[in-house]
Amino acid sequence: MNKHFDTVFALAETSPGFDDAANRSEIIQAKRELAAYAGLQAAAEALIGAWGKGNLSQPMQAIQKAVDAFSALSSLPAPGHVRKFLDLSTAHLDAEGRDHLEQGGEGMVVYPTAYGWFVYVSEPDALASYTVPQCLLDILDRARQLGCDYVLLDCDAEEDSELPTFDEAGAVEVPEAPPQQPEPVAEVVADASNFCAEPGTPPWDEAWAALVAEFGDPVCLSTDGCHSWQYLGTTQKPDGTWKHIFRHRSLSAAGGQRTYREYPATPPAR
Repeated sequence: MNKHFDTVFALAETSPGFDDAANRSEIIQAKRELAAYAGLQAAAEALIGAWGKGNLSQPMQAIQKAVDAFSALSSLPAPGHVRKFLDLSTAHLDAEGRDHLEQGGEGMVVYPTAYGWFVYVSEPDALASYTVPQCLLDILDRARQLGCDYVLLDCDAEEDSELPTFDEAGAVEVPEAPPQQPEPVAEVVADASNFCAEPGTPPWDEAWAALVAEFGDPVCLSTDGCHSWQYLGTTQKPDGTWKHIFRHRSLSAAGGQRTYREYPATPPAR
């Protein structure tokens, strides 16, 4: 089709009437309108291709831009029927919310899709006389906060940190607490007289040189039979200072309790 129009335009531009300014203007306008129409067609094809995959907000917004561009060139008013969508994971639905949507969503405007539901964001008062699960009310409130007119609930969409999530059984998923760090074990002074757990006494570089000479590098130094210190390296911190890193292990703890400690160091010799 595009090649056909290209041929028509080429013939028009070589015709005697093309010298007329009005004719040239009409041909230029026709080219622009056809280009805008091609953009509208491409956006529509992209929307159709994504329809069964979820996450329709982006292709729908592309449709709106293409409609606006075509309307501006064709002097036709833009319909403005394309609104903003909120792509949301179905993980935000509990069992009651899923059942409500599967049964048609009484009080709501709901359209089932291949992987979820398409929900119109109505005004809060419109649902006052209906029994709507709280998770759906929360989702609609969130969509209103973001200025969205529709919600696409899709199993592949992203989750919203502002909304609770539920497992397949409908129970609230509680975020896992970060792993608790073991309580630091009291620092001990090594058996070797030239090793001290307190930084600066004696100077770490001197003490470390003696340890390397006696125990090798890296050093694993047993102290009182219940603790050990292992040297992991010396590195420079972001503030420009240097540090020794040791791993301290409490052999008396179940499974061996390990903590990591840092001590000031003088810069290594260049």
